Amino acid sequence: MTQVAGLRPESSEYAVSVSADGNISANGLSLANFHPPNYRLRGEPPYLYPNIEGSLFVFGTGVSGSSIVVQLPCGILLDTAVVNIGHRIVKIPLSTILPADQAVYANQTLQR
Repeated sequence: MTQVAGLRPESSEYAVSVSADGNISANGLSLANFHPPNYRLRGEPPYLYPNIEGSLFVFGTGVSGSSIVVQLPCGILLDTAVVNIGHRIVKIPLSTILPADQAVYANQTLQR
């Protein structure tokens, strides 16, 4: 069995069936809703809107329902969630100044 980086090998057996109209299911679930235990959800990476120096918020988009961790240049990590319309906002602590020309990073975790 070939191991994919970040995933453990899966050796379970699944009941796969095809209906007369061509619909495929695994363990009674449609293929769109069936995920083996080592399945990793993927989506578009989060997007950060450009910020201006001294901004009090970091705005962006992501996959609806996912959680986002934003890392500021000073190393502070801020958590937020993406609302159903795909937008999110993070309030920067008042004690933190967002300087010009600094990188802000965002990591997204998708929820099943």
